[in-house]
Amino acid sequence: MRGLYRWLNIIFFLGMIFINYLSGSQGLFGRSTREVSDMFHVNVTPAGYAFLIWSAIYILLAGFVIVQALPSKQDNAVIRNIGPWFILSCLFNGTWIFAWHSVNMGLSTLLIVGLLLTLIVLYIKTRPAASDSDRVNRWLIALPFSIYMGWISVASIVNLTIFFSEAGFNGFGLSGEVWAILLFIIAALLAVFIGIRFNDPYYGLVIVWALIAIGVEQQETVPSVTYGAWIVSAFILIFELIIMAKVVRSTR
Repeated sequence: MRGLYRWLNIIFFLGMIFINYLSGSQGLFGRSTREVSDMFHVNVTPAGYAFLIWSAIYILLAGFVIVQALPSKQDNAVIRNIGPWFILSCLFNGTWIFAWHSVNMGLSTLLIVGLLLTLIVLYIKTRPAASDSDRVNRWLIALPFSIYMGWISVASIVNLTIFFSEAGFNGFGLSGEVWAILLFIIAALLAVFIGIRFNDPYYGLVIVWALIAIGVEQQETVPSVTYGAWIVSAFILIFELIIMAKVVRSTR
């Protein structure tokens, strides 16, 4: 079964990349990913450049797929423990693209939450590799899922915000600006928890990247959201740099 997963991981990863290539180059249902995002501009929408992080995510995942297929890694306990979860993440990713481009916000929200839950499992299963003496294991088994989970955490918040906005949710009487800042605080708490619990600065640095981009996008229309995003991101950045210094010392 281990050998089967090795090849299925490759096949499903390539399928996911192909779907994302189609959505980026030609669009699906006549719309690009960014065009759909522009249709639902909410207070937590990031600037367009933030989506460049997908390139880094897919490069890291490609590295993971290559490493997990190497004969020398077939006895790696972390890779063996992943089982079908990476395949499930590829399925959620690909089907979310179709739901997003078809402007089905309900289905896309369910799928991206499913993707996030799957990534949480993958993250926990690959964390032992983060403290491995082998740099390949640290950078191409553990790191990809730190970055991936960090970005999908933010993407889930955006998707949920769009869904509730389109559903007519009034935010319990709180303004959109207040909700945005509350979500930033929740993201900061998640970054602190992940940083302390798993000794991981990279998840939080992705949150910083996203919050800065949200601030850039909102500065012309909602300055209070911009200031909130940048203040919270500065706090997270300082915290993650402390965690990173600790990680560097422990891996020397």
